[in-house]
Amino acid sequence: MAYELFQELNNPNSLTLIEEWENMDALQRHTQTPHFITLVEQLSLFEKELPVLIYKNYFRL
Repeated sequence: MAYELFQELNNPNSLTLIEEWENMDALQRHTQTPHFITLVEQLSLFEKELPVLIYKNYFRL
């Protein structure tokens, strides 16, 4: 598991959080934790829909 927070250069109010998980099961377990549920509820006060994109890592440099 790893987290990285990125800020858009031309829009400092735009943040992207990248999370890396061992597998989909670990991600699913994480989304059911109380702190994750609370965070999503709090963030939804600012945005009606938070985009969630899931990627597969093909290689690491």
